[in-house]
Order: sequence, then structure tokens, then C-alpha cells
Amino acid sequence: MALHLLGQGGAEIGKIDTWPGGGSAPTSAWTPGLIFADSYLLPIESGAAAPSLTRLDLGFWDGDPADQLPIAAPNGERLSAVTFTVGRVVPSRSPQFAPAIVEGSLFEYGIALLGVEVGEGGVFTLYWQTAQPIPADYTVFVHLLDANGNQVAQADAPPLAGDWPTSAWVPGQPFADPRRFALPSGLAAGRYTLNLGFYDPASGARLLAFRADASEWQADVVVIGGIEIK
Repeated sequence: MALHLLGQGGAEIGKIDTWPGGGSAPTSAWTPGLIFADSYLLPIESGAAAPSLTRLDLGFWDGDPADQLPIAAPNGERLSAVTFTVGRVVPSRSPQFAPAIVEGSLFEYGIALLGVEVGEGGVFTLYWQTAQPIPADYTVFVHLLDANGNQVAQADAPPLAGDWPTSAWVPGQPFADPRRFALPSGLAAGRYTLNLGFYDPASGARLLAFRADASEWQADVVVIGGIEIK
């Protein structure tokens, strides 16, 4: 049996190849319909990227790890593995950040935009923190506008590309959410505006957004001007 623990970006952060029951419950002795508990301790690599949900990838092999037994879903669809979300990995210490653009806008559920860092080639990083648990998973929308207010690029996605959904966030613990704009060819260097916020992917409804002085942002869109694109 192969138990592979996957973290941020699908990277393997721990694994065990063993026999069911640690060898005491060989599959040839299983009784049809009988359910039994099979517990394992799966160490996580010290260098695992955090924060992230952790997913357990389960499979069986015969003789060679490359010789995987076939897996079928209840509907008969062929699967490469069975994967479960089993927890989350977080930094042992709360990280400290000093973004170039300090923001301070607040969203529903105590979500704070701590700041923004702009890199080259459309790379930028958002810094988030929540003051309380968040009951659902929301998508971050990020739009880049030119001086005429025209949208030239966007980078909408769940935080950390889905590896750290809002429902998993740890209150009080900040984290960096790097993103990349697919900038159009020939885009002129200069100053642009960043519009961002959160929305429910099912309904499209946005989370309320407030400035640092508690006034609500128009249309619940945080506007950050002076974004330098080189």
C-alpha cells in the first residue's frame, strides 16, 4: 500500500509504502464487507512549504511501486489514485512580513489585506491575515487597470491557487499569496491600478470591503493605485 502525503503545489511532503495493518492484515485475508481501522504515523518533511492543506494519496501496488493496481470510481471511471484532504500544515512560528505597499483594508470575517508587493513580469504578492475563522471558501479577484480604467489583465484564483482556501485560514497567522498576471504583449511600462476583493464562486456575491478608516469601498472593490509595471 502506498500512502503519499501531498502539500503545497502537489509536492510530496511525506510517504509510506507498507502492508495493510503493518503486515498483520494482508489483502489476501480480507473478508468481503468487513471494515477495519488501519492507523499509520506519517511524518511530514521539515522543509514542507506552509501554509497548505494536506492531501493523502492512496494506492496499492504489486511487486513494484510502478505496478499500481487499477482503481475505479463508483461510476466506473478509471482513477490514478484516491485522494483525501486530511489536514493542514502551518508554520511553526507566525511569519513576519514587510510589504512595500502597506494597505490595511478589511473584509468580512475579519480578513485583512496587510499589503502588496509588486515584482517584475506581472508577478506580485498579496499578504493576508484573518482575525476569525472563515465559514466558506472564497475566490480572490485581482484586476490590473490602465490609466484610462481599462482592464488589461486579471489573476482571479483561490488563495495559494487553492492550496490554502479561506476556510482553512488560521486566525492571527499572516501568509503570502503570490500571483502572476498574464500581461499582454507590448504592454507599456508605467503606473497602473490594482482592483481586488473576494467573491463567492457559486453566487458571485462579493464580501464587504472597508478602508482602514472603516468606510466601505465602492462596489466592495479595494483600489490600489500607483502600481509600477516595468
